[in-house]
Amino acid sequence: MATATKEKRKPGRPKETQAAERIGPDFVTETPKDMRDAEEAWRSEQVETERNLAIVDKQYGDDLPYDRTRLESEARFYMQESAAAMLEAGRRLIVLKEHEGHGQFTSSLERIGISSRAAQKMMQVAVKFSNAPTLAHLGKSKMLELMVEDDDDLEALADGGTVAGLKLDDIEKMSVRELKAELRKERERRKEEAEANERLLEKKDQKLNQLEKTLDDRQRRVKTWDGVVSEININLTNMTGGAIMHMQHLREQIEQINAECIRLDLSKPEMEAIVKPFADHIATLGDYLRELEQDFGLNLSVYMPDFTTDQIQSLED
Repeated sequence: MATATKEKRKPGRPKETQAAERIGPDFVTETPKDMRDAEEAWRSEQVETERNLAIVDKQYGDDLPYDRTRLESEARFYMQESAAAMLEAGRRLIVLKEHEGHGQFTSSLERIGISSRAAQKMMQVAVKFSNAPTLAHLGKSKMLELMVEDDDDLEALADGGTVAGLKLDDIEKMSVRELKAELRKERERRKEEAEANERLLEKKDQKLNQLEKTLDDRQRRVKTWDGVVSEININLTNMTGGAIMHMQHLREQIEQINAECIRLDLSKPEMEAIVKPFADHIATLGDYLRELEQDFGLNLSVYMPDFTTDQIQSLED
């Protein structure tokens, strides 16, 4: 019997293996949700940025397309001019800063040749005096001194009003040192006035607290026996007087009913239609008065020396 012989594998022949297994995710047919959300957030941020830049361009720009080189050159030019030029330079620095961002804006300042602190001052001046540009003729130093004043006060000064009691003509005639001294004097006066008002308010609060304490003491004293007796007597007098007044009105009503019955020559059924409801009301009032008298006898008559045991018993019955 022939035996099967195994075929010898030749040297270098690769060993047969199974087909390679596919590894990895399935084919992606759409953008994942987190990537879509990130893209949407980026687009929203871009829209907001463009909106803010449009506002800055409209308020501080010069109706020309944004050009970093042009704005740097113009800012450098205006820096060499008067206070009005400083105002214009500040306006351009604001636009540069908003468009370039912090890092690139620093590079712009280096190319212009201005420090960050000086640029900050110019931008503050542009913002502060944007509604009062006519004050620019006062000069750079005076404008910087006026920086601490309120916007409304500066607008008023430009329209003929005063700042620290000084009109625009007065400020023009003064030196920077004199203006600085007057403004400092006004600030000290306002500070003293504010402190005086605060002390006055503290005194008023103390006085109010004392008055409240006095009122509380009086209210506590009212709760003594004499105060209680006085309060009850006043209440009883008021309530009794009101009840007597209403009783008098009922008596007047009886007289009116009697007079109308005679004047109209009413029949007995017609008279009953008027008199019967009134009589019912009178009877109800009588019941209430008797109940009140009985309650008084049961609860308070023991404190009355003139009440005898028989009288108390009769009230209870």
